[in-house]
Amino acid sequence: IFNPKLTVEELLLTICDEFRIALPPDAGGAVGLGGVKGYVDAINAYLLASHAQGNNNVLVIDEAQNLSAQVLEQPRLLTNLETSERKLLQIILIGQPELRTILARPELEQLAQRVIARYHLGPLSEAETGAYVAHRLSVAGTHAGSPIPLALAPLIHRLTGGVPRRINLLCDRALLGAYVENSAQVTPKILRRAAQEVFAGEPAAARAPLRWPLVAGGVLAGAAISAAAWRAVPHGVAPAPVPVRAQAVAAAAPAGHPVKPVAAVAASAASAASAAAGAAPAPHQPLALATQEEALRELGALWGQQLPAGEPCQGAPKLGLRCYTGRGGVYELRLLDRPAIVALH
Repeated sequence: IFNPKLTVEELLLTICDEFRIALPPDAGGAVGLGGVKGYVDAINAYLLASHAQGNNNVLVIDEAQNLSAQVLEQPRLLTNLETSERKLLQIILIGQPELRTILARPELEQLAQRVIARYHLGPLSEAETGAYVAHRLSVAGTHAGSPIPLALAPLIHRLTGGVPRRINLLCDRALLGAYVENSAQVTPKILRRAAQEVFAGEPAAARAPLRWPLVAGGVLAGAAISAAAWRAVPHGVAPAPVPVRAQAVAAAAPAGHPVKPVAAVAASAASAASAAAGAAPAPHQPLALATQEEALRELGALWGQQLPAGEPCQGAPKLGLRCYTGRGGVYELRLLDRPAIVALH
């Protein structure tokens, strides 16, 4: 059972559905016995017949911490169904750590006494983290040349604390970063930037200090992509051309600056900017009418950075920023996930 937010009758009916227990129609002709006793009798009859055939029946309830005390009492009552030899139903409750607190309540003491085994799954160790990542990659179909080297296991463990869900998030974003950078493997640099993105709201002490670059370049503003990006673009390296021709530019906020979504600006539709609620202030002039230099400086101004006149990209490194120009389509822009200046051809 994956949705435990049920009433007692709904829980019993779900158990009947999962075990495929046929319910005779009630007096009105509708399927269902219309009452807790009727459901329990049907479950008991099924379990007795199943036991006679030598079967063991197990009921697994996931997210059990969401069960109310009244509903939790019902599984306890189901454990009363037994023969002279053994219980007819084994019940496994799976939940978040608060399930232990719930079972410690005085009103659930009888249920707690029925628990014959408990196990708390803690964070994975460093070795287990490496084995877990290798297993997930193997299931996904990788063989030789893993995109996430085993040598990164200590760093992954340190960034995630060994929590599987956090490992999943971090590795997923790191693989995306390796793809965008056209790298066959995730590097420590890519991994740290992925952690900065997916764990951005957590204390900085838990992660290595990072500095995020602004990446700018291009000609005219055809679109702007929101800036929650994490990828570090290698200086002077452009991705391979794709059939859709569009010169794209992406930008990420420098470290210490709050990330704000940038309004979309279309050369053919001036009203597009008003559609981005809560976006950063619009540039002083339409970017569709700006020169390349002006467009770059306007893009930098959105993040509170004043790029120098002349060649903005040459002065950007002094501000801890870098410029990048590449070719691609809308798909590549979405992967970059940064504000972009786009020249449409």
